[in-house]
Amino acid sequence: LRYIFKEKSNDDQQAFWLIMPQYPISLYQYLLEHMSDISFTLIVKFALNIATAVAHLHGIGIVHRSLTSSNVMVDSQNQCH
Repeated sequence: LRYIFKEKSNDDQQAFWLIMPQYPISLYQYLLEHMSDISFTLIVKFALNIATAVAHLHGIGIVHRSLTSSNVMVDSQNQCH
């Protein structure tokens, strides 16, 4: 995470904008390309990465309202972001 911005709209809602490095592939695309050869260990690693991140966000009062495999990025070391 490089930057986080908080924006308040006209109806008193708050929006958070996260600026991150560019990662090579989304989890969705990774799964499409590697579905036949992905290991159980890597699946568990992805699940733990995502669960840890979501737990941290919830712990500081942030809820991601559109968490999908297209919104999770994978780096060259198979780490989810």
